[in-house]
Amino acid sequence: MMHDPARIVSTGGALMISLLVFGCLAQDGETVSGEARRPDVILLTIDTLRADHLSCYGYTRPTSPRIDELAADGIRFEQAVSASAYTGPSVASILTGRYPRFHSFGYSNVRARLRGDEVTLADRFLDAGYTTAAFVCNPVLSSRAGFSQGFELYDAEMNEMEAVRDAEERTGPVVADAVTSWLDDRKTNEPIFLWVHFQDPHGPYLPPEGFRNQFHSDDPGVRIADPIDDDHSGKGRVPAYQAVRSTHHLEEYVDRYDGEILAADASLGAILDKLRSQGRYDPSLILLTADHGEAFGENGYFFAHGQDVTRDQSHVPLLLKHPDLPSARSVKTPVSHIDIFPTLTAVLGPQEGMGFGSPLDLGSLLSASNHPVSKRLLFCDIGNRLGVFGDDGFVVGQLKTRKATDIVSLGPEDFHRVGLFKMKANESPIGWDSHSAALEAEALRYLTEPSADFASLTPRGHHLRMLRALGYTEE
Repeated sequence: MMHDPARIVSTGGALMISLLVFGCLAQDGETVSGEARRPDVILLTIDTLRADHLSCYGYTRPTSPRIDELAADGIRFEQAVSASAYTGPSVASILTGRYPRFHSFGYSNVRARLRGDEVTLADRFLDAGYTTAAFVCNPVLSSRAGFSQGFELYDAEMNEMEAVRDAEERTGPVVADAVTSWLDDRKTNEPIFLWVHFQDPHGPYLPPEGFRNQFHSDDPGVRIADPIDDDHSGKGRVPAYQAVRSTHHLEEYVDRYDGEILAADASLGAILDKLRSQGRYDPSLILLTADHGEAFGENGYFFAHGQDVTRDQSHVPLLLKHPDLPSARSVKTPVSHIDIFPTLTAVLGPQEGMGFGSPLDLGSLLSASNHPVSKRLLFCDIGNRLGVFGDDGFVVGQLKTRKATDIVSLGPEDFHRVGLFKMKANESPIGWDSHSAALEAEALRYLTEPSADFASLTPRGHHLRMLRALGYTEE
């Protein structure tokens, strides 16, 4: 059966413009012109990457020339909100299209796992006949935690030793080499779903040789208090896992962070170059985002994430490229990690209901003038705080529970309002205004929805040691 390329599919209250911008693919892989090769689908995630530290998002330093090229070839979503400020819950939301409250991984970053009955992006593409592979380098994203589900190859090997901690890592060039070697072994007519997760610029900020001294601030900024024992929170001081000898000032750490972004950008560029050399780049559907941001002194937190839901920790880049999409386009409508699932799987056919939050095929936003998309509120959920983000470009609130990082779901009786903040980083917080009642009602609705049954995991041995090195033992 051929599908009308302009057909709008109503899914869970959201308007999905199915198949319109992704080659008019039917479920059986046909196009309106007959049999055609299905597009490769490539998901690129970068750990701990603030959108406002990328050149294509207005940063004054040239940190991201290769990412900027991708942005120029596609669409840049100006206000993308992470589903969590922790890696595990955010990536689980990316892979399932659901907020942390509604998938089995839940809020916890280290004591959780995805259950086998979850339907992930990799499951969908594997069932559709795609070759599926993932290359990751964060111990949170372990096979044991369920992230390998649906991937025929799940390469999470880390054999390099970090310079300042007793922990293994895998640097960007090594990841890029593994990916390009895998691509060399693929047939060019073989559709692939490829996920690559770069660990840099996650701390400690140690740019490799060639990137270490790329950026230097004339003013080192305020001196940050030294860490205390195993305090990784970053509240008022350098987190223990972030401490770098002879580095004590804010801008010195920012210089290092920006150098790590540039290094990750170069490694990502090597993968894009390989895709181009194979003729895969132009016809591919490519999406780039980050799992969360990073605090640089906002609300008293330094070089940390998972501590709050404010813009510094929840504003992430989101770029989308496909030959049927316009290039160098910017979209202001706020979007979420939960939109990635329906956006990527749009190449497989019409979407079924996705659940709470009305996840969108982001291609629908490009036709908003003809097919208006209902306004949504978006959420960033870390368990003990809930951020609510509105279409008007404001962080509309935080909600604080009585408990911190609890694996069980908390209800509306467990929170109180904290504040309303401007979305723009340079604007000061403002008090709750006339919007507060409506915003609080939406937060209550979110917290009242039945949550998933969270699946627990007890880290042990080498896995536990790696998580401790990353600063995740406070959970």
